[in-house]
Amino acid sequence: MDENKKYEVIKRLVDDNGNKKRAALTLGVSPYKWFCNAVTSLHISVDDATGKITGARFDEEETLKIK
Repeated sequence: MDENKKYEVIKRLVDDNGNKKRAALTLGVSPYKWFCNAVTSLHISVDDATGKITGARFDEEETLKIK
């Protein structure tokens, strides 16, 4: 799926207030000076049903790109 398609899917979910009954993951990002003076963003996904972290990574900025 290309970046524009991902953006459109996420935008539609946000605009329609999501589908709470089918939601599986919560995604969050926290820009902060995690290392020295450089601001990096911690991206994290959490399983809504269990509350367990399913993935986490750092990036230079807030983004939806997948590495």
